Formats: sequence, structure tokens, C-alpha cells
Amino acid sequence: MRHFLLVDDTLDLLGVWEVEDERALSRLRLKLNLSYPGCRTVVGKARDFEAFKAQFRDYDYTGVTPEPFSA
Repeated sequence: MRHFLLVDDTLDLLGVWEVEDERALSRLRLKLNLSYPGCRTVVGKARDFEAFKAQFRDYDYTGVTPEPFSA
């Protein structure tokens, strides 16, 4: 399973990142919270990006691909 982090500003999708483990997840979450103050970071675990999108259907993913992140 992979972890996906989504950053939004009142349901406007700002970006999606993909990580493989808990350590990278913690580091990226901190980095995103500092980079996007006042925005929300949503974390989901899924086997792939399509399964992640199915969990969070309120967003428009048109043209969005997750950016890989490694710690």
C-alpha cells in the first residue's frame, strides 16, 4: 500500500504527493504544512492513485498526477 497526501484550500486541489512508507509520510506532511500554511493536508492509504481518488471524490483530479516523494 502507498500513502497519498493531498493539499487543499477549501476543496481547491493544490497538489497530490505519493510516498511509500510512514517515515517519508511524516517528513512530507511536516514539509507541506510549512509550505502551505492555512491549508489542509489529507492523508489516505491506497494500492494506487485511482483507488485513492475513489476515497476522496469531492476533488477535481483533471490533469493531476501524484508527485513521488522519498525521504
